[in-house]
Amino acid sequence: MVVMLQGVLNKKEYRHFIIDSLKDGEIDDFKSLYEVLGRRAKKIEKDCEESNSDMTHYIYEKLTKKKLQEYQTLYPDFF
Repeated sequence: MVVMLQGVLNKKEYRHFIIDSLKDGEIDDFKSLYEVLGRRAKKIEKDCEESNSDMTHYIYEKLTKKKLQEYQTLYPDFF
């Protein structure tokens, strides 16, 4: 997955995923996205339950200070 910051590709932040639900040689973008997003949603839900926090607090706690400052610059109305 590519990552863009202010419309510029940020290759240091690229994401790679292992897809277990596909057979060798099979290509299915929707199935791949479903698997990756499903795993991420389950992890976030589990972490929120363990820390007794809601989604907003979870996301806020997981952002590094540097990334938070970048997002605040990009989306000042959100914060």
